[in-house]
Amino acid sequence: MEVKQKKPKDKKYNNTPEYNKKYYADHKVAILKTLTEKCACVLCGRKVSYGQMTRHKSSKLCFKNRLQKDEVIEEPTE
Repeated sequence: MEVKQKKPKDKKYNNTPEYNKKYYADHKVAILKTLTEKCACVLCGRKVSYGQMTRHKSSKLCFKNRLQKDEVIEEPTE
């Protein structure tokens, strides 16, 4: 049986716990601003914080208020 060798990690993609902590500390304000920013749900039109959007899309509230396909709000592309 042949044993596969692991690929060497690319130094560009450093995801050690120390690196992650430093990155979060340096970018904390921008990260929190993005997560707390309100945006409209593309399925029902309700304003929800970006950090809770996935949870909202699977909620009864969103399912109950879904818009028809021709009314669906387009997400802005940046």
